[in-house]
Formats: sequence, C-alpha cells, structure tokens
Amino acid sequence: MEEVAKTLEYLANTDDLTGIWNRRAFIAQAETELQRTSRHNRTLCLLMFDMHNFKRINDLHGHNTGDEAIKLFTECIMNSKRAYDIFGRIGGEEFAMILPETDLDSALALAERMRECVEQLSLPLVSGENVTFTVSIGLTEYGEEDDGIFALLYRADRKLYEAKHLGKNCVVA
Repeated sequence: MEEVAKTLEYLANTDDLTGIWNRRAFIAQAETELQRTSRHNRTLCLLMFDMHNFKRINDLHGHNTGDEAIKLFTECIMNSKRAYDIFGRIGGEEFAMILPETDLDSALALAERMRECVEQLSLPLVSGENVTFTVSIGLTEYGEEDDGIFALLYRADRKLYEAKHLGKNCVVA
C-alpha cells in the first residue's frame, strides 16, 4: 500500500514527459521556499523560461520531435542548475525555477549560462537534419512587498515578455 501511495504522489507531482515538478507541485514548493526566505530575511530569485520555435518544431517535425526537444531542454537546464534550485514545467514550453539564497547578479549569471547551454543544443533527426532552438528567460528578485509566488511569477512573466520582444534568446531582469 505504501509503495502505491508513493507512486501516486510521484505521478501527481511530476510532469510525465520530463520528470520534473509539474505546475501544481512547483507552485507548492516555491511557496514553501518563499516563506523560508521571508522568515529568515534571505534572497531569492525566480526565472521563467520560454522555448522558441516550439510550435514550428511540432508543425514541421511532429509532436514526438517536440517532446524530444522538451526533454533535451530539460536535461540541459537540470545539468546547469544547482542541487537546491527548484525547477518545474508550468505550461507547454514554459518552465520556471526558484533560486534560493541567490541575489540578482548571481541569478543573472546563472540564467545566462543556462541560455548559452540551450543555444548549443542540437536535436538530430532521422533525416540527417538537426533541430536547434533557443530560450528567453525572464528574471525577478523577491522583495518584501511580494505577497506570494504569483506576484513573482507575474513579474518574471513581464520580464519574459520583454525578452521575447527584444529579439528572443536573451535574459531580462
């Protein structure tokens, strides 16, 4: 029975394609970290990621290739993040990450390394072609005026919007 409960909890909290936190679990984890940050007067940043050309990849190469691109992206980010960072898929090709104990300058440097990692990715196809893609990243820092994770998500989403309109493949804080 205990094993079944653990399996159900895993399935309820993880994204089935990537194995990272799903939206609901990410928000719960992020709220917990935000409370800890506030209680101990520490720093925290939030990143929002949007993969570019995802619809085009699906349209031109099929949804299986799109799924492989998401998995490759996730692997790149997982290998770039620190052990205590909280990473989740919050929508189709949108992801978010909480960076505990991280100031804005350190978060910018980490986000830029992640952007560069994604920029170097190449997904080989059966046809011999390679699919490439980039990512925009919106970044915000927790402030005392923030009343929860949704305030941070909103601000990071505004920064992500700016990044996309600056020509994509960049980090905006």
